[in-house]
Amino acid sequence: MSTTALPLILALDVASTTGCAEGRPGEKPRTWKWQLGKAGATRPERLFSLLCHLSEHLAVSQPKIIVIEAPMSLRGVDTMMLLFGAVGVCEAVARGRGVNDIILANVQKVRGYFVDRSRFKETNDGKKAVMAKCQALGWNPQGFDEADAAAAWAWACHTRYPRHAQHVEPLLIGSDAR
Repeated sequence: MSTTALPLILALDVASTTGCAEGRPGEKPRTWKWQLGKAGATRPERLFSLLCHLSEHLAVSQPKIIVIEAPMSLRGVDTMMLLFGAVGVCEAVARGRGVNDIILANVQKVRGYFVDRSRFKETNDGKKAVMAKCQALGWNPQGFDEADAAAAWAWACHTRYPRHAQHVEPLLIGSDAR
């Protein structure tokens, strides 16, 4: 099966700066980010910004699968309300644009697959490990948000299409990096 016959997968690491990664299993993902509102924007303004960005993107891109990194820790009520609200916005917009396959990805499962370690002592240690793996694969995310989205994308490719997903194991990285 050629990669063009495989479905387009979009991964989102939702936050005030939302990391995005998109591609087909076996291909190199394209990464980018959306800044949700200006500094000091309210939660409703940020959620509306996400709604607009995602709706516009889905009108053009038309992925068949969307994977969203699930919120994982209580960082304060306002932050958690933004993150849970963002997941709801993504699910609603995706459904409205005809995407029925929506996956909530646990960050620890994603990291366990992508960097072979699910927990780190310091928050940024996990993000640094994900960025280093992306770079080893020849991917070029611009920041931790894009790298986290790329890891979620790789996990989704592996979960749904294991025979076609790019290998991320250390000994196999050089054999098929695209």
